[in-house]
Amino acid sequence: MPRESLLKVDLYRMRKAIEEFTADKKTPPRSLQELVKARYLVEIPQDPFTGKQDWVVVFGDVCSGPQEPIRGMNGVHSASQQTGSDGTPYNTW
Repeated sequence: MPRESLLKVDLYRMRKAIEEFTADKKTPPRSLQELVKARYLVEIPQDPFTGKQDWVVVFGDVCSGPQEPIRGMNGVHSASQQTGSDGTPYNTW
């Protein structure tokens, strides 16, 4: 699989795991490792461009129900400084 396609698949899977964890637990995960421990991810994938598990985790206010927003993990990006074939940096995908 080409590296850009693999990056898109990995980002989708991690973001989906974050959403599912948050919906199920009514609180956002604190780390990617927590998603692995809770079995929402089998493992933390290696970024296909950095070759490391060095994802940039995004934290912010997350609404997971009728209560006040909770601060927690709500996204993930590549740590790569390279630019994709569409002209945008991978770390903005």
